[in-house]
Amino acid sequence: MNEIKVIAIDVDGTLLNSKKQLTRGVKNAILMARKAGIKIVIATGRPLSGVKQILHELDLANQNDEYVVCFGGGVVETTSGNVLFEKQLTYDNYLDLETIALKLGLHFHASAPDRIYTADRDIGDFTLYEADLVNLGILIEHRLK
Repeated sequence: MNEIKVIAIDVDGTLLNSKKQLTRGVKNAILMARKAGIKIVIATGRPLSGVKQILHELDLANQNDEYVVCFGGGVVETTSGNVLFEKQLTYDNYLDLETIALKLGLHFHASAPDRIYTADRDIGDFTLYEADLVNLGILIEHRLK
C-alpha cells in the first residue's frame, strides 16, 4: 500500500467549522498526521494574510519547509512567504473585469497579497466581509467611466 505523504486541506467549510474556528479534533488530527511524517498543505482561495492565524494555531507558520496554496492556486508559497509559483491577473485583466461589471451592473473586487481592489465607490457587502476575513485593506481603483 502507498504511504500518504501530503494532505492538502481547504479552509472554509473544511478545516474550519461554521464559526470559522479550528476544533480540538481537527488540531489533534493534524498533529497526528504531522507526527506520522505527513506534510500538511493549506489550500485556499484566501491570500496568505487570511490563513496566518490558522497556520500559527497548527504550528505551521513562518517555516521554509511548510507550504500553502493561496488565491485558489494562483500562488504557492512557503508559510514564511517565499513565493514558489504565482499567476496573477494583469492590470488589463482588471480593466476588462471592470468594463464587464459596469455593463452588467455588477460589483466585483480583486484580491492581492496586500489589499483588495474594487472599482465600486459603494463597496459591496461581500468585499467588506472578505477584507475582514483575510485581514486586508480595500483600495478603490476606478479607471473607467
